[in-house]
Amino acid sequence: MVAGKPEYALKAFEYDVTDFLQKPILLTRFDLAIKRAMLKYKQIHVNDDSENQIFIKSKMSQKRINISKIKWVEAKGDYVQVVTLDSNIMILSSLKSFHSQLPPQTFVRVHKSYVINIERINSFNSKVVAIGDKIFPVSRARKSDLTEALKYI
Repeated sequence: MVAGKPEYALKAFEYDVTDFLQKPILLTRFDLAIKRAMLKYKQIHVNDDSENQIFIKSKMSQKRINISKIKWVEAKGDYVQVVTLDSNIMILSSLKSFHSQLPPQTFVRVHKSYVINIERINSFNSKVVAIGDKIFPVSRARKSDLTEALKYI
């Protein structure tokens, strides 16, 4: 906020302003205000990694997983295997339950046994999807889900 009278400063901070500049504005004081504004912007708007992470229980401990690093999730009986860029993690969960924790715009179920991260797809056709060297079948029932999700990439 910029004003000519210093008594406006107290009122300005009631409105959660980043800084108060009194006229005439000195260049050094203006630079400081800009730095404060940029810092506040970064604190509010820069990627909040906590929104992009989940905790999963594996081997009696909670592990933090960055959602964007997940390549695919595969059903393995009563367990699911979460395949990331860094590791493979087995957890006790159903595929449906685990899939519900993931962002639906990024993760699509393409088969009864597979949920894939569409941002990691290398190639696809109407019957299969490739992520790296792994080929995933696309079931007839799930083909429309995949097609719909890929429209927004």
